[in-house]
Amino acid sequence: MTSRQKTGVHVSVPLPPEVAKEVLDVAGLCEHKNYVFWNRKDGKPKAAVDVWERAFRRVFRAAGIAGGHSHQLRDTFAVSLLQKGIPLEEVSKLLGHTSIKTTEKSYAPWVAARQERLDGLVIGTFGQGLMK
Repeated sequence: MTSRQKTGVHVSVPLPPEVAKEVLDVAGLCEHKNYVFWNRKDGKPKAAVDVWERAFRRVFRAAGIAGGHSHQLRDTFAVSLLQKGIPLEEVSKLLGHTSIKTTEKSYAPWVAARQERLDGLVIGTFGQGLMK
């Protein structure tokens, strides 16, 4: 559980048990108990962000993803949920957005399944006297 730094909105996302175990194992190694992935006792939050940004750049480079950045993981999470049928409103909450309009602006165009569902709903009304 955490709060979005920009919006202050509470966010909680369950993890698969095997991932949660790994995170808890790493947490036990950390010097700074309020943060799982931060080992700097006297470090500033910005320093921790810089460390992780550099680490992600190395990972993306090693994976052959030119110009990769950590926000792509967030984007992938959101689009994956939407493509699996999780409602936009719920994804918006998981991302910590204060307004669903933010989520729609960024992610609705990527959800082909949404149009397919809408088409199916309309087609399902054929023969039910909708146009009488």
